[in-house]
Amino acid sequence: MRNYITADFGKKKLVRLTARDIRAFLTKTAATCQCCVQGKDKNRPEHKQRCSALGKCCKKLPSDRTVRFLLVLLRAALRHAVREDELPHNVARNVELGMGTKHEIEPLTAEEGRRLLAAARSNRLWAAYELAVRIGLRRGEVLGLRWSDVDLYEGVVTVRQTLQRVGGELLIVAPKTQRSARRVALPTECVTALRAQRASRSPTGRLSATPGRGTGTAWSSPRRTEHLSSRGT
Repeated sequence: MRNYITADFGKKKLVRLTARDIRAFLTKTAATCQCCVQGKDKNRPEHKQRCSALGKCCKKLPSDRTVRFLLVLLRAALRHAVREDELPHNVARNVELGMGTKHEIEPLTAEEGRRLLAAARSNRLWAAYELAVRIGLRRGEVLGLRWSDVDLYEGVVTVRQTLQRVGGELLIVAPKTQRSARRVALPTECVTALRAQRASRSPTGRLSATPGRGTGTAWSSPRRTEHLSSRGT
């Protein structure tokens, strides 16, 4: 609301808002680099500035999903205004959006997947690559995994949370939908990689005798794990 809607409509009287205004706003937003408009780059530390603050543009356009969500927010806000008798009708109700541009996904071929995993074998996040390639976990799902979510004896992993960047801060959040929270069977290769990952994190070089024990994410350093544990994650 603050970054998108209030910036455009904050000073406009509700009674003067029209469906044409909303369509124009959504069209303009979809074609505007939000890093430049919202000054995101200028708010970053100087050593992390990489685009608009340096006179460049990263062309960070909002996704179709973001634009659609803005319309959902406008409809909900104006519906509330109608209930409070501040408006005679909801002008956003009949605003429709096209289907947008669908980006075709180009998955790795089997050979590309094998080459990627072979190259990642020496990386400390080798197990993360195995999970992403072999069972298709999303990046946030992989990075949010805890040892309590992994059962190496039964060979299953349970997705209960994800790691997301919110407002420049990394946060552990629940999956977006009920379908995203799920149990997934692990191929033998994933179990092998996770055993190696856990052994490398264990002071004794061995797996814990009790499955499902431990706090923090499976990829955390000991200090980071302690920090996450103190926050209840």
